[in-house]
Amino acid sequence: KQCYQRRVAITPGDNYMTEVGVNLRVKIGIAVGSVIFYHIANDHERHFGEAGPTIQEVNIAQSSASSGTVVISPRAWELLEQKLFSYSILENGYVEINRRSSLSKTLQTFMEQRD
Repeated sequence: KQCYQRRVAITPGDNYMTEVGVNLRVKIGIAVGSVIFYHIANDHERHFGEAGPTIQEVNIAQSSASSGTVVISPRAWELLEQKLFSYSILENGYVEINRRSSLSKTLQTFMEQRD
C-alpha cells in the first residue's frame, strides 16, 4: 500500500510566516490505498485529477483537521503502531494525532532540517 498525502506543506505549530510575508496555517489529512490518476486533454486544454475511495478518505481527514493538526483515516490508522502515538479518536472515526506525539515531532524535525 502507498500513502497519499493531500497536503504536502508541513509546518511546525499553527502558523508559519513565509519569506514573502504570507502567514500559512496548515492542516494535514493522511489516507492509504489505491488511487486512480487521470489525464484528460485535447488540443486546447489539459486536466489532471485523481479518484477513488482513498481520495474521499483523505478529503475527510483533511477537512476534519484544524489548523496545525494531523488527522489520519481509519484504514491508515490500522497500519500504524498505535502505541507510539498520543491521539484522539474523532466522532467520525478518524484519528487526530496530538501535537506531543512522535509523528508531530518527526514532522517538525523534517521542517527544521529543510530550513
